[in-house]
Amino acid sequence: MVSQPTAVEAEALKVKLHIQQLSRVAQFSFLEMGKLLKQARDDAHWSVLSMESFREYVEELDLPVSASYSWATRLIGVYEFVALPSGLTNEQLAEIGISKLVRLLPLARNGQLTPEWLDKAKEMSDRDLREELGHTFPDANPQESIICPRCGGEILNARWVSGVYAERIKGRSD
Repeated sequence: MVSQPTAVEAEALKVKLHIQQLSRVAQFSFLEMGKLLKQARDDAHWSVLSMESFREYVEELDLPVSASYSWATRLIGVYEFVALPSGLTNEQLAEIGISKLVRLLPLARNGQLTPEWLDKAKEMSDRDLREELGHTFPDANPQESIICPRCGGEILNARWVSGVYAERIKGRSD
């Protein structure tokens, strides 16, 4: 026999389910934003609206993230290099999640994104996927370099990366 949840447990479950529902809606919204941002970039909407650049266009959108241009280019990348070539539906992409799709961008840009990687991304946590992809920040060995986990193109000195992230983390805790 299963006991009835307490009022506190029932409320906690209700809130959790609501957050999950909102997250799902956000995943779809981010995928659609990537599609529309690509269209706006490709069709030079910024120029039609008398703006100096696509960056200015993006910054005037008031996206809900602090690094709006960087986030916008990631959303475009997910749409352009992952969604379109993979043929996955928005439902399937939302199951993987925008954060993990962004992690797959370096593979996708290099033409190395396979159905196996998409399956792994769907099943793995973000942390495990990051490790599997080698997007961890090694100890500050000045001889080591890593591929940028965001864009996949730039090779960064590990000491510099470790120092930058250590400072960011320190700044958050002060």
